Amino acid sequence: MRVAIFATMPHDTYSGGRYYSLMLAEALAAGGHEVHFCTNHTPIFYSDLAAFPDHESVNLTLTDNFVNNLPDGDFDAVFLTPGTSIPGFYDRIELFAIERNAHLIFVNFESGNWYNALSPAPRPLSDWAPWKRASRCASVILSISQEGNRWAKDFYTSCWKHTRFDHCYPPVNTPAADSITDPEQQNRIVLFMRFSMSSHKGSDHLDQLFCEAMQGCTLVLILGKEEVPPTILEHMIELAGKFDVRLEFKRKLSDVEKFREFKRARLVLFPSQFEGFGYPPVEAQFCNVNCVAFDLPVLRETCGDRLYFVKSGDWPAFRENIAQALTNGRDTSEFKDDITPVASLDTATARLDNILQELLRNELPDRERRRKWLRLRQSLRLSDFTLRVKQRILRLRNFLLKCVGIIVRRGRRGRRTSCRATYYPAFDSTTELSSHYHRASWYLPFVKGHCEQVMLYQSCGADIDPIPDHMAPPPLHPVHIHIRSGKYANLLSLLRSDLILVWEKGSTSKFLIFLRRFCGIKVVNVATDDLGSREYGAYCSLIWSQLNSDKEREEILEHQKQKFARFAKNTVNDNFDKACVFGTGPSLSMAHEFEYGHSLNIVCNSIVQNQELLDLLNPKFICAADVVSHLGVSGYAHQFRQDLLQALQARDTMFVTTANFGALLLYHYPEIEDKVLLIAQTCDGPNHDLRKHFGAPRLDSTLNILMLPLAATFAKLIWILGCDGKTMEGENEDFWAHAPGVQYHDLVDTGHQCHPTFDAHRQLSTYDRFLQSTARTIEEGESEQGIEYVSLAPSNIPCLQNRTRNTKDPGKN
Repeated sequence: MRVAIFATMPHDTYSGGRYYSLMLAEALAAGGHEVHFCTNHTPIFYSDLAAFPDHESVNLTLTDNFVNNLPDGDFDAVFLTPGTSIPGFYDRIELFAIERNAHLIFVNFESGNWYNALSPAPRPLSDWAPWKRASRCASVILSISQEGNRWAKDFYTSCWKHTRFDHCYPPVNTPAADSITDPEQQNRIVLFMRFSMSSHKGSDHLDQLFCEAMQGCTLVLILGKEEVPPTILEHMIELAGKFDVRLEFKRKLSDVEKFREFKRARLVLFPSQFEGFGYPPVEAQFCNVNCVAFDLPVLRETCGDRLYFVKSGDWPAFRENIAQALTNGRDTSEFKDDITPVASLDTATARLDNILQELLRNELPDRERRRKWLRLRQSLRLSDFTLRVKQRILRLRNFLLKCVGIIVRRGRRGRRTSCRATYYPAFDSTTELSSHYHRASWYLPFVKGHCEQVMLYQSCGADIDPIPDHMAPPPLHPVHIHIRSGKYANLLSLLRSDLILVWEKGSTSKFLIFLRRFCGIKVVNVATDDLGSREYGAYCSLIWSQLNSDKEREEILEHQKQKFARFAKNTVNDNFDKACVFGTGPSLSMAHEFEYGHSLNIVCNSIVQNQELLDLLNPKFICAADVVSHLGVSGYAHQFRQDLLQALQARDTMFVTTANFGALLLYHYPEIEDKVLLIAQTCDGPNHDLRKHFGAPRLDSTLNILMLPLAATFAKLIWILGCDGKTMEGENEDFWAHAPGVQYHDLVDTGHQCHPTFDAHRQLSTYDRFLQSTARTIEEGESEQGIEYVSLAPSNIPCLQNRTRNTKDPGKN
C-alpha cells in the first residue's frame, strides 16, 4: 500500500509524538508498504533509526508549508500527526487525503478528557479543539494504547459514523538497545524530565525524590535541550550534598547513548502523573532495569505488575519505593522477554497491517462537498482563524515595539560618546556594589572603542568597601568605572548602553526584554548567587563576546593564525622526535626520572610556579584556560598570572589559551602579545593538526582543548605524564590530586569565595565529560592519524591505563 505520514518537526529538539510518527513510518516500511514521511525539518533523531532493516525505504519529504514539494499520485492512507502552531496545517493534510483518494488516519496521543482526569494541572479543553476538528472526517482514530483508545471514544464524538477507533503501541528502538552489549551496571539512577508544560511530569517535586537509600548513587537527569531552572537546580544540588548523591545532566542523547544510560543504571524513576504511553518504563523493561512509577492505568496495560507502582501524587510512598528498589530490587532477568510483545517493531507492523487491511475493505464516502469547503476555507484564509488572529496581533505588537526600538537605537547613535556598560538594577547594598565594582575592575578594563565607560547606579551610597583578600587587584586604577545615583540618569544610561549587566538574581523584566530584543542592547546575567548565570564564564568573555564585532573577532583570530603559522614553521624545522605533555597530577613528581631527548614539551596551569620543573622541561608551550583559576578575579588566578608573566619574560616559550577568555589577558597586558596565542574553540570533535584547521575542540579540560592538539600537530609519538585523574580513595584535594610544587594550595578557596556557584557546576558530571573527551581524543588520534600515545606512569584515566610505558624502556633513567 502507499502511505503518507504528516508531522511537523522542531528543528533542534526531541518530541515524543514526533518520534512515534517516525516509528510508524519504520513499522509500515517493515511491512512492505511504500512510505512517504512528510515534514518541515529533518528529525534530529532520524539517524538514530538507521539500524532498522527498512529504514532506507522510508521516503523523507521536506516541505516548508505542507503545500509545496509533496509526493505525487494517489495514496491508500494518510496519517495526520497533531500538535502544531502552523495555521492551516490540519486542513491542508485533510485536503491532501481527499484529493489523493486516501483514508485519513488521525493519530491520537492523548484526549482532553483523559488528560484532565489524571493530570494535577488540567488544561482548557479548547487546547484540543483543532484535534477534534481534524478528526471529524477520519476513517481511523489511532491511539497509542488501549487505555487511550477507551478515552478517545468518549472524546471524539463528532466523527463520521464509519470512523473506527483503534490503537498501536509505539515500538522501541530495539536495534539501538541491543547494540549495547557490555554495560557494567553501576550505582546510577536514571530520571527523564522536562520543565516546559511539565506540571504533570513531576518537575515541581524533584526535591521529594531524594532519600537515604540513594547515598553514593549518581542521579542522571536526561533532558532535551532545555536547562534546569535555577531555583530547581539550586535545591537539587543542596539535597544532593545532603544525601551524598552525585548529579549528572545529559542533554539531547542519541538512542544509543540513551540505552547505554539505561543499561548502566540500577533504577529508572518515572514520576509522571499522566502519560499517553510512557516510553521510559517500557524501555527500562526492555533493558532489564527496575522502574518506580506512579500507578497509571496505561503503565499497568503495557508493563503489567513489573514496575514499583505508587499511588499517583503520593511522594512519600514514591521515596519509599525508591529505597525498596535500591536495597532489595526485583529480579529483572525476564523483563525483556515480557515486554517484547509490546515493544517490538514486528508487533507494530502486524497491528498496522491489520488496521490498513480492514480499512481498505471500506469504501471511501463522497467527500466532494468537504473538499470544496476546505478549498474555500483556504482561499479565504479561514483555517485556524483564531490562531491566525492571535499571530497577527503578535506580529503587529512586535512591529510597533521594533519601531520604538529603531528610534531608541538611532537616539543612542546620535547621543552616545563612548562605549558603555551599565549594571541593572540600581544597587541597594554596599556589599554587592563593592563586589561588582571590584569584578568590573578586572573583567572590564578600559579598551578604546570597546569598553570606555562602566556605570554602576546605586541608592545605598557611593562608598565602596576595600578590595577583599580573596580578590585580585587590577593592574591599573579603573578611572573609567563610575558610581552614580538617580533613577532618570540610570534609565538614560541603560538606553545608551551597549551592554547591560544584570547583577541581581531573578531581576528579569519586560523592559530588559524590550532593550535586548528590539533595541539591540546586549543583556548578560552576572549574578554571583544564580546557578543559572555561570557568571565566572560570562564575566570573563564580556569584551570578546559582547563588545567586539564579528569582524573584529575574525581579524584578531586571523592575526593569531598567522602568528601560529610562523611559530609552527620554526617548530617543524626543529625536527622534534616526539611531544611530551605534562599535567599537574602526582606522577609529575617523576618527571626527573625520564630522559626526554629531543622532545617538544608542553606544560599547563600552575606548573608555571615551579622554576626547577620549567628548567628541566624547557617547555615550548604553556597552556591554561580556566576562567576561575587562571583568567578570573580570584587571588589564585592573580598569583598564576604573576608567575606566568615571569615565565614568559624569562623563557623562550609561548602561552596558549582560548580566545574568548584569554583575550582578557591581552587587554590588561598588551606587552606580552607576541608570546600569547589565542585559539577559538571551533571544532565539535578532536583536532590533531592545528596547521590544517586553526581551531580548538569544544571538549573538556586544557589537556583535550589545547595540549593534545598542539602535541599532535608536531609529533606522531606523544608521551603523557602527570595526567592521573581522580583516585578511587577520594584523596583528590579540591578536584583531583596534584604533585608537590604545582598547586597554590593556600589560594584554592579564593576561587570559591569569588565564584560561589562554580564548584556546584563543576561537580555536575565535569569529570565524566573529561574522561569521555580524553578517550575520544586519543582513540581518534590513533585510528585516524596514526599517533602513538604513551603514559609514562600508571593513571586512573581509563583510556591511559592500557597505554602505560614499560618501566624497562630506555626512556627511563
